[in-house]
Amino acid sequence: MVFALIGLTTVHPTGPIVLSSFALSMNVIPFVGSIPILVNDPTKMGTAYGVWSSFVACNNILLEVTAGSIVRLPFLYLWPS
Repeated sequence: MVFALIGLTTVHPTGPIVLSSFALSMNVIPFVGSIPILVNDPTKMGTAYGVWSSFVACNNILLEVTAGSIVRLPFLYLWPS
């Protein structure tokens, strides 16, 4: 929805970007809260958070590189002129 607001309407990009940042930060809460429920052993809690954090970091890197590559494709020029 945020990218549709930026790309397909004349809304100033600051509003959708703030909305996207808020949604991204709220999306993480259930995952962080479920780690103590899934891991019963307190000595393995740090490892579980570390594995989860590394998956999130890998996803961020792959998503940014992929999105940048898709945007630069010449036949997918979707920005309004």
